[in-house]
Amino acid sequence: MKIDKNFFPGWVRKSITFTIDDGDLKLDKIFLDTVKPYGILGTFNIPTLKLKEHSADEYREMYRGYGISNHCKYHPLAFEDGVEYDISDDKFDPASADTSKLYKAGEPGVYKKFRENNQRWSTIADTDAYIALASANLQELYEVFGEANVHGYCWPYCIQKNENVVREVRAMHEWVRGSGYSKDESYGMPKERADWHYTANYKNLTEEAKKYEAFEDDGELKFFCFGVHSFDFDRNGCWNILEDFVKKYGNRPENYYYADIHTIFTYEDAVNGIIEDEEGIYNPSDVTVYIKADGKRVTVPAKSKILFKNV
Repeated sequence: MKIDKNFFPGWVRKSITFTIDDGDLKLDKIFLDTVKPYGILGTFNIPTLKLKEHSADEYREMYRGYGISNHCKYHPLAFEDGVEYDISDDKFDPASADTSKLYKAGEPGVYKKFRENNQRWSTIADTDAYIALASANLQELYEVFGEANVHGYCWPYCIQKNENVVREVRAMHEWVRGSGYSKDESYGMPKERADWHYTANYKNLTEEAKKYEAFEDDGELKFFCFGVHSFDFDRNGCWNILEDFVKKYGNRPENYYYADIHTIFTYEDAVNGIIEDEEGIYNPSDVTVYIKADGKRVTVPAKSKILFKNV
């Protein structure tokens, strides 16, 4: 019997999800009001500093049904390996501060740094402080959303040039999203969950979605993840790009599987864990998997075995 196990729920190959950073409640509401009617799900990556702006109940209600990931407290940079920093003892005043220096930001190991690329002061932390901030953010997200609803890490700015920080962040999270576009032109599932990348943002969403739709079935699971901030669509006056995308690619369960990132990765693990023997197919995972046996659609419930003679 020929078994084809590479299907998402609904016997489709292609998934669609999103990854949205920073927890901007006002703009994320506009984002959700746009995508929610079309059934597209995804993950919001939140620095808990944002949670001070509204009540925990407001955040829980806003993001109910969506994934939550760690985006590090204070949204900091990390000290770069091999770089020496000039730390001032002066009180930080952005109006008069020397842009070549770091200024203490209140907590041990946390400073203010001027970023030349966007001409703004940002937070930067030494190795120990960064790791502590990432851990603290994770615990605070657990308190608000529940541990079962919080998965993964998304680097503020980009992956940091600090070997110890990268190692520790990866160790404390089941997956870590990097910055920049994926270079996989076959839209395959991320091969490296410790450093995977999104497919598209507001600049190329329309173009990449067309290519994704046209990509021919090669028998493998596919991954399309767009992002990366709700303010991208707002600042650039292009909510219409998001609106056009969801209208064209949403509410099509016959073509696409919609889920948050953790759910997609969990399902891929279930597919890869299927055990086939002479008698049938065993699914040791906690989720139902969708397969085809000699072209016939079959579901294999969690912790269950389907015998070939009964198919």
